This record gives sequence, C-alpha cells and structure tokens, in this order.
Amino acid sequence: MEDISLNIHNLKKKYDDKTIINNLSITINFNRKITLITGMNGSGKSTLAKIIAGIILPDEGILQISNHTNFSKWTKRTTYYLSSAERGMFYKLNGRQNIEYLTSLKGTNKNDVLKKLSTYCEKLNCKDILEMPAEKLSTGQKKKVFILSALCSNCQLLLLDEPTNGLDDESFYAFIEILAKLRLEKKIVLISHDKRFLDMPNIERIIFEKNGEIYWEGC
Repeated sequence: MEDISLNIHNLKKKYDDKTIINNLSITINFNRKITLITGMNGSGKSTLAKIIAGIILPDEGILQISNHTNFSKWTKRTTYYLSSAERGMFYKLNGRQNIEYLTSLKGTNKNDVLKKLSTYCEKLNCKDILEMPAEKLSTGQKKKVFILSALCSNCQLLLLDEPTNGLDDESFYAFIEILAKLRLEKKIVLISHDKRFLDMPNIERIIFEKNGEIYWEGC
C-alpha cells in the first residue's frame, strides 16, 4: 500500500449534550511507521477511530484521504476496525470459525486466512483457542480471536482499539513483534493507553487531552 495521508478538518462530535471531539484538525500520515493515538480516558480516541472506520458519522467536519474523492467508500473497502468491546463473536462457534466469519465480512478468502492463521497462532502461542467454543474462552483468549481476525484480513488499514486489553506480557511482546514486521505491508493505527507501546520503535504518537484536542504529536 502506498504512503497516504488522512486529512481531518474541523471535526466535531457530540453525544447528547456532551462534546466528545471539538473542532479537531490533524493530518495522519500512513507511512511505514505505526500511528499510536493515546491519552486520557474519555478524550475522544475511540470516537475518532469509529469515525475513521466509517462506523459513526461526525456532526461536522471533513475527512479526506490523499487522492481518493470518496472517503466513506475508501474506508469501508480498506479498513479493518478492531473494537475495544467484545462484539461480533458467536459464542456457539469455536475460535477458528469466528475468525473465518469475521474476516469474510471484509471479503478475505478463507484459504488465505487459514495460511496466515497458522503462522500468527504459533507466534502468539494460541493454537488451542482455534477449536475451543468461544463461550469457554477467557478474556485474553477472546482478545486473541479478534486480533487474529484483524491480522488475517486482507484489509490494508488496521485500526486497532485497545488491542492489548487482557493480554499477558508474553502475548503483548509477541504481538509487538508481529506489528513491527506487518507495518511494512499495511498501515496500522493503535488506539491505546497501554504505556508499553511508548517504548516501541517506529511509532508516531498523537496524544489527546479532552474533547479530542491534541496535546502533542510526533515521534
């Protein structure tokens, strides 16, 4: 995927009478670095992620992606959004079946998924979850199902909202190693307050304060 930029102009979003994002303007460069959006809880990080993914609409503002004229069409085709909540899992299916289903929603070929799945499961040490019913998975195991779905999809932009919640240190650092290599092939945006990401190389940081206001941005 070529280097592209997401330009956000005067973005606003409210829920009822509460302002979540207030007049945000920023350019996010999707290059070979990973973008980390971090900051305090309630600062608008997840809301921004959902807007970029096309899940919710802003009240005001414009999103433009490099030379593409239709942002909505582009993001629906290109973006895989991993929610911070455990949504979209079928508890009567096993881990593998859930991964196959979730990736199929983005049009990923089943054979391609299974090839990648074997590699990523070995790195994350989680082959056992593939045949386990989802209803019996722990919080960390469920998180791995969602992570594997994102990693195995054919989407070129991975928008990962709090992907490490529930992961132990061993799984976290295995995940970091995967992302460090994957950033050369895909565009990756992490939304997280996990401070361990701050020590990761090849990171572009965007730090939010309240109402989606930018406190600091850069390496």
